Amino acid sequence: MFSWLKRGGGRGQQPEAIRTVTSALKELYRTKLLPLEEHYRFGAFHSPALEDADFDGKPMVLVAGQYSTGKTSFIQYLLEQEVPGSRVGPEPTTDCFVAVMHGETEGTVPGNALVVDPEKPFRKLNPFGNTFLNRFMCAQLPNQVLESISIIDTPGILSGAKQRVSRGTGLGWYVVHTYIISYLKKEMPSVFGKENKKKQLILKLPVIFAKIQLEHHISPGDFPDCQKMQELLMVHDFTKFHSLKPKLLEALDEMLTHDIAKLMPLLRQEELESTEVGVQGGAFEGTHMGPFVERGPDEALEDGEEGSDDEAEWVVTKDKSKYDEIFYNLAPADGKLSGSKAKTWMVGTKLPNSVLGRIWKLSDVDRDGMLDDEEFALASHLIEAKLEGHGLPANLPRRLVPPSKRRQKGSAE
Repeated sequence: MFSWLKRGGGRGQQPEAIRTVTSALKELYRTKLLPLEEHYRFGAFHSPALEDADFDGKPMVLVAGQYSTGKTSFIQYLLEQEVPGSRVGPEPTTDCFVAVMHGETEGTVPGNALVVDPEKPFRKLNPFGNTFLNRFMCAQLPNQVLESISIIDTPGILSGAKQRVSRGTGLGWYVVHTYIISYLKKEMPSVFGKENKKKQLILKLPVIFAKIQLEHHISPGDFPDCQKMQELLMVHDFTKFHSLKPKLLEALDEMLTHDIAKLMPLLRQEELESTEVGVQGGAFEGTHMGPFVERGPDEALEDGEEGSDDEAEWVVTKDKSKYDEIFYNLAPADGKLSGSKAKTWMVGTKLPNSVLGRIWKLSDVDRDGMLDDEEFALASHLIEAKLEGHGLPANLPRRLVPPSKRRQKGSAE
């Protein structure tokens, strides 16, 4: 590959830096972009330097919309699980930004704690201050969907309100910023009149922008907001700025024109070697099913496949006595719980109705609208699995079918 990736790799060995696209991007940033940022104080004017968490973080999905359009309900539908700290209602209920992320236990983390956590990609939000951080939190829960993505729930957007969208800090800004800072440095006197000259330069900043644009053929859209830049420059000592260093710009140009392009084959290689099949769990369960999908711990071979038989151990057996105690306390009639009695107990688990509906469909094996002791035990097992963050099978695998129903289910199919 390229020289900066070959350090430390002997002949015939694959260097550590190029095993993933992410590690290669980290190395590119540290060697070619970060030096430019630090030399011209990019972080003091635009965005702070990137950290490992910014590269390693999962993809984030931002859910935005007007008040009371069902944003939080939609997220809970995708997860098939309630989000800690969330409320759903006809009136506006979400009044803050909520990062819904995977965690071993359910809980919430306030914004002030999130921005100091190096493992979370939110440290760049610290400059927004307590006004924003008091309305920002993270909801953590064990959920299979969140193993692949994170979701950001947002407050409602007022209908008709004008939303000002600022431009992002694209790579073009690095070049512009470099020319601006080096120009200001060049114009400063070496001995007397430094403060007056600084004031003049800040006042003439629109003219300086136009001059740099013409001289270096830069698009106007790559320039930062002039008024904001003038305000930021007021607190800086121009004499401590650095002159133009062409080698830093050359390194940036090389990264954009050559190094990034050379990562494309590696990206394709990662896609081909990946065993992942996209987001799994929750409402995504079953959308990627096929003969090459790995089976979960409760999934067994279907009828006609090698190893399937009616004597396979029922995975619910080990907890059957615990479930039986609950079952008989609910006062079944003729050995069965009516649909209404079972529903009352199931709703108490706080799982969304869409999930409980799927669990009922899987558990009512004989389709009589009631649950016997085995079917109730199966429903309890699936509820516990769901509460622990596991997905539900699209169809009931053989090892989950109650023993008394296996022959009956097989003949019916």
